[in-house]
Amino acid sequence: MDGYYYLHTNGELIFKKFRPEDDSPFVKKIWSIDITRRETAWLLLIEALAMGARKDRIKELADKWGCDDKDAQTFVEYALVNGKPAFKLFKDGL
Repeated sequence: MDGYYYLHTNGELIFKKFRPEDDSPFVKKIWSIDITRRETAWLLLIEALAMGARKDRIKELADKWGCDDKDAQTFVEYALVNGKPAFKLFKDGL
């Protein structure tokens, strides 16, 4: 695992090497990230977008991780077969 991202109440997606405090009033959600597992990157991007993360930050991370249209097709096929994402956030994020 590479670390954690959390969604701050102000819409910022912030990376931390160690898990942030869950009980902070400023933390909306925490995701563990392992960029060798593509689904962790996609789930973070889709769910964070659905929860109000800044779109420019989502794009920045998508570009950094190579989460493009072609890769999205692969992820959607994987997600629908394996039932991995929280489907409400998944649909909202897409």
